[in-house]
Amino acid sequence: MSGSAAPWPDLTGKSWANKTSTQMTDDEVNDARATFEAVGRNDYESEWLRRHGLPEDYGDPVGEQTTPVADDANAALDEILARSAQDLAKATTARLQREKQGGTGIREGVLDGGDL
Repeated sequence: MSGSAAPWPDLTGKSWANKTSTQMTDDEVNDARATFEAVGRNDYESEWLRRHGLPEDYGDPVGEQTTPVADDANAALDEILARSAQDLAKATTARLQREKQGGTGIREGVLDGGDL
């Protein structure tokens, strides 16, 4: 259970019981999260995530995401050619920018052959 369907925890003696989440210290948010989690509620989960540098929807299921590769399976020839032209234009622009900055535009790495 989560949210309002789960039972309410006992807040007796909790220093944070009458505070808003923004008024609470990190330790109070940690305690509030644990208190509510113990009865199957996630009331302070988003605040806890936010304070730990994570988005409030962290861990939520993600819907099915399509990729251009998946789109290509059902795409018409003209759509595939248009996407290919866009890819080529972007790659050419990136190569020209690298060359302007003094790069060769050629992939650098370990050369074939030679003695080790």
